[in-house]
Amino acid sequence: GGSWVSSKGFRMIYLRRPGYSTKYETEHRIVAARAIGRPIAGHEIVIHLDGNKLNNDPKNLYIFSSRSAWVKVQMGKDALWPAASNLGLYK
Repeated sequence: GGSWVSSKGFRMIYLRRPGYSTKYETEHRIVAARAIGRPIAGHEIVIHLDGNKLNNDPKNLYIFSSRSAWVKVQMGKDALWPAASNLGLYK
């Protein structure tokens, strides 16, 4: 049980859910899911706006609808890096 920080710098939280195998999940995805009131879909990417992977304040989290949308922003091909959380749009 408990939590730990992965080699990629994310805080991992132990989850025990009825009907699911027990596993660890990244804290930022758990926080985002709670903020929007539903699980984060597998295709959705949750990022930290300030780049600090341990700053899991909902105001610091942003959801991309797909990996390709995230990559386009990272490569500078679509839009600028987001400046504010968009979790409110997903409620």
